[in-house]
Amino acid sequence: MRESLDQELRLALDLRQSQEILARLSDDRLALAASVGALARGLDHLKSDIGAARIEERLQEVKVPVIAEPVLLGDPTLRELPLSGYEEMEANSATTGGLPEISPAPEATVTVGLNTPKPSLTRTPIKGWHIHQANADSALVGSKDVYYWVQAGHVLPGPGIVRAIKKRGDQWVVLTSKGVITEGR
Repeated sequence: MRESLDQELRLALDLRQSQEILARLSDDRLALAASVGALARGLDHLKSDIGAARIEERLQEVKVPVIAEPVLLGDPTLRELPLSGYEEMEANSATTGGLPEISPAPEATVTVGLNTPKPSLTRTPIKGWHIHQANADSALVGSKDVYYWVQAGHVLPGPGIVRAIKKRGDQWVVLTSKGVITEGR
């Protein structure tokens, strides 16, 4: 009867852990979709920048007749206002319609980092938890009267997410998000 209850408990825990893994995968999928969208927008900007550069090259090839004297446009009273920051226009700058040439503001760039570093694992031993049996794929860990078969990705109540099961020297350790579970000796 005890074995049946333990098996049902393990199945329920595995089901809960599977649901948590699916939720994390869904979050990862959304983050990846956002990153791909940002990359696509970046590519569109690059394409438009390349197109604009080609148009500029073509415009430079076109011969524009030079007007000897600039044509004054707009309200004559506004012409008397001082234009601070602008140098006096030369006669050959009439191609801009009588306006001084000002370089455009630089465009913003977006940097997308797809390889975000994982948080470092803490090496603090977790009190009250011990490894009873382990191999490279799974481990039997326990606390008081409760035992769990765990693999990387499983969630333990208290120690958190199992990150890895490793052999250090002649001892097995279970690395979790909140510390290390060692063999009970």
